[in-house]
Amino acid sequence: MQPPRAFGATAIGSSLALLTLVALASALAPDAVRAALATDRPGGAGLVENATVLFLVPAVAVGATTLWATRGRLRVPAAGWWLGLWVLACVTFAGEEVSWGQWFAGWGTPEFLARVNQQQETNLHNITPWLNHKPHALVEVFIASCGVLLPVWKATHGGAALFRRGWLARAEEWVIAPPALIGAALLHVCTKVGVWLPGATRTTIGHPEMQEMAIAWFFAWYVAALSVRLRMVASVAAAEALVASPSAVRGT
Repeated sequence: MQPPRAFGATAIGSSLALLTLVALASALAPDAVRAALATDRPGGAGLVENATVLFLVPAVAVGATTLWATRGRLRVPAAGWWLGLWVLACVTFAGEEVSWGQWFAGWGTPEFLARVNQQQETNLHNITPWLNHKPHALVEVFIASCGVLLPVWKATHGGAALFRRGWLARAEEWVIAPPALIGAALLHVCTKVGVWLPGATRTTIGHPEMQEMAIAWFFAWYVAALSVRLRMVASVAAAEALVASPSAVRGT
C-alpha cells in the first residue's frame, strides 16, 4: 500500500526545494553556508545542526502517535515494531546531535564521559567509532539501497516484488521506501558526492553537518511514510471488521 498521491507530491516537491536551496546557497553564498554549518558551542548549535533536530522532532511525534493509534489493529505487527525502531533512532539521533541539550542548558560534561569522549561532550557517538562511523555507514547504505536503488528498480519493473512469499516478501513491503522518497534520499546522495567536487562544494554541500541534515530529512520522510501507510492499513482492517461483524451477529 502506497501513501496518497498528495503525500508523494509534497515529499518530492519539498525535497527538490531543499536540494535547490542548498545548491544555490552553496554556490552564491558559500561563506554564509559555512557559518550556518557551525557545530555545537555554548549558546546552541549552528543553523544546519538545529535544522537536523528540527526535522527529527516532528518525525518522533508523528511516529509515536501512529504507534499509539494503531496498537492492536495491525495485520503485520512487525511493521509496528519497525516503525518503533525508527522512532527510537530519531530520538537517539536528535539527542546525540545536540549532546542531549548540553549546549543549550550549559551543563558540564560528566567526568566519566569527559575521560572517554573525544570532544568532551555529553553523548555516546564520540566515544568509539562503533557508535559513530559504523552506524553512520549502515544508515548511508540503507538510504542508497532502500531509498534510491531498490525503489527505482521496482518503479521500472512495474512494482515487481523481489521476494514472492514468506516473511521476506512482507518485510520488503515495509522496509523499501516508497518511490515518493527518492528525492529525499537523493538529497543525501548529493551531499556525499559533494565531497568529491571541486571548489567550495566540499566545505558546503559535502560538509559532515550537511550530510547529517540530509540523513535527518530522509529519516523524517521515511517515518512519515511508514506512519501514513500503517494508519491506512489499520483503517482498512477496522472497516473490514465493521463490515464482518453484522454477518457474525446474524450467524449466531
